[in-house]
Amino acid sequence: MFHIVFNTDEGYLRYAAVLATSIVKNTNSNKKFEEFFKQNGCSCEIEKYTKLHYNSLNEEDKEEGYVFHLLIDNISQENQKKIEQLEQSLNDCYSYPCKFVIHLIDDKFFKDCSRTGPAINNLATYYRLRIASILSDIKTCLYLDVDMLVSCDIRELFTIDLQEKIGGVVYYTNDITIHFDPIKKDKERLVYMGKYFNSGFMLMNLEQWRKKQIEEICFNFIKNYYLSTSPDEFVLNVAINHENFIEIPLEYNFAIMFNYIGSIAFTTISVDRAKQAYKNIKIAHLTGMGLIVKPWVSFYASLVVNCQPLHYEYYDKWWFEALETPIFNKELQKIYNEITNNALEIYSKTIGNKIQQLENRIVAFETNNYERSVESIKKEVKEHLSYKLGQTLIKAYNNRWGGGLSKCHLSC
Repeated sequence: MFHIVFNTDEGYLRYAAVLATSIVKNTNSNKKFEEFFKQNGCSCEIEKYTKLHYNSLNEEDKEEGYVFHLLIDNISQENQKKIEQLEQSLNDCYSYPCKFVIHLIDDKFFKDCSRTGPAINNLATYYRLRIASILSDIKTCLYLDVDMLVSCDIRELFTIDLQEKIGGVVYYTNDITIHFDPIKKDKERLVYMGKYFNSGFMLMNLEQWRKKQIEEICFNFIKNYYLSTSPDEFVLNVAINHENFIEIPLEYNFAIMFNYIGSIAFTTISVDRAKQAYKNIKIAHLTGMGLIVKPWVSFYASLVVNCQPLHYEYYDKWWFEALETPIFNKELQKIYNEITNNALEIYSKTIGNKIQQLENRIVAFETNNYERSVESIKKEVKEHLSYKLGQTLIKAYNNRWGGGLSKCHLSC
């Protein structure tokens, strides 16, 4: 069985359903898992890795079928029933077995975690740090963010021999600098410089994760340092030695932003490499520094150059899959209709916000410019020769006679 893990909440269950459907839909049911172990049995991107020995796998590892693990803090009876219906529908519609397992997570465990970035609204982003404990009897799993879309048979990833590594990840840069301020005053500020991967995709060796006590290392880091925009991702990159990971090709976690902004500030991925990967995306990650909106949000909600929205290709591809997702397609259709019918209103609000931001910047500029002008005048006066001569005379007179000479400016 192939174990796939999603972090979610009730509002994101429908999006997890779209992702799960894309996984099952792109699985070649006529191809047995054993066939991936033959020479050229996998795609060229995966063939370069050392493979496990099929005959060394136990029966559970050889068994066909997906187990989708949903890590969630709460679920209503209505949504639980929908997940059960989705499981039945996927098994009926496609000739490949799957099942869903719901894991209720107690947020009290994460009470010391920073409420920043994606953790502002809920703590689900931290759930992935506890996967090895939650799936205590599982050896290997694939973690995926729900804002993804799969277009390959992902069983090939489970042929990779991770050996003593804790996982396989996709690196977005080999050169990043991040500063972390300590929570306790007796600790020094931490400066991290090095590689950085996106934690939306992780092929996890849970046995090594437990053996090397990765969970304990991560939460110990959380207790000692303030975290900002991507708290759990920062922890995974900084607290764990990167020798514990193997690098998976960009095609398996392609952030759509790379196709539109090319080589950007924080990444060492070249424009040519991004273009090459985009042509052969295996797993699309619909994310990108505020430039790429999630498909369930109107693309008019984010404007780029000349106040134009970015209507990217995978926006439409995601909706094509979403509207064919069993059980959840009706509520997804409702969302699609809302963002389509309200496009003009959303666009006008976004432009209004842009204008307000511009006005705020103009006011700030004028204020700062005035303050800078006053300070620059003072500095200019003090740098003038007459001012310096006057200061010198006052100082000399005070040293000689103990004061009595008034400050004055001498003309030159």
